[in-house]
Amino acid sequence: MTAISQPFQNQDILQRSFVIELDKAASMSDGNSIVYDSHWMTHQLNRYGGREAWQAHHLFVLHKFFERVAQKWNPKYSAKSRLINFEQALLIMAELFGFEHSWLADYLVGKNAEAVVNTDVAFEGLIAWAAQYRRWKSYDPEKKWMVRDIAQWMESQEEYEKNDLLTNPRKLGRYILNHRAYLAEIAGIASAGEHNNAFVYKVLAPKKPRQPVDEGEQ
Repeated sequence: MTAISQPFQNQDILQRSFVIELDKAASMSDGNSIVYDSHWMTHQLNRYGGREAWQAHHLFVLHKFFERVAQKWNPKYSAKSRLINFEQALLIMAELFGFEHSWLADYLVGKNAEAVVNTDVAFEGLIAWAAQYRRWKSYDPEKKWMVRDIAQWMESQEEYEKNDLLTNPRKLGRYILNHRAYLAEIAGIASAGEHNNAFVYKVLAPKKPRQPVDEGEQ
């Protein structure tokens, strides 16, 4: 589906989605103004030989894709994202076109996380806290943090000080517990057991994300 703004706020839905943003303002580069082409579809079809050529290309690619699927599809594939079949299909398609695709699974996870963060202030705040702590000279990936310590940091931040979910230790603790798997994967905030009958967490060292390879480098 298409929409001007993100219509879904539920994390469970977003984690099973792949959000693509189209920026019309990109056409303003080099001082150009935004224009709208009333014959856009016709012009796009004519770029590569018309409708018949486009259809032939699509059918040929699908034919080759399903040939490769018959040979290489792994029903036990372990995906990094929750879009298990979509991820494997993209990897097979990239391989079919001869693209370097070692970055692709991590990129899907990153784009998925971006969609979640953009709709969840609490998740955004926890990512900000973890990122800030990693910049401290005293950063220790094995240090154990209690939820009340995290809530105190939130109270000191103008952006989050009025957010009751982030500044209330009880509510924040429940939120972290309910989202612990995704927080560990995206924010690097991992469970570290219990201390004095309370859950504690540690901030893992950041991963080095792989970036898409520029088409010119293919």
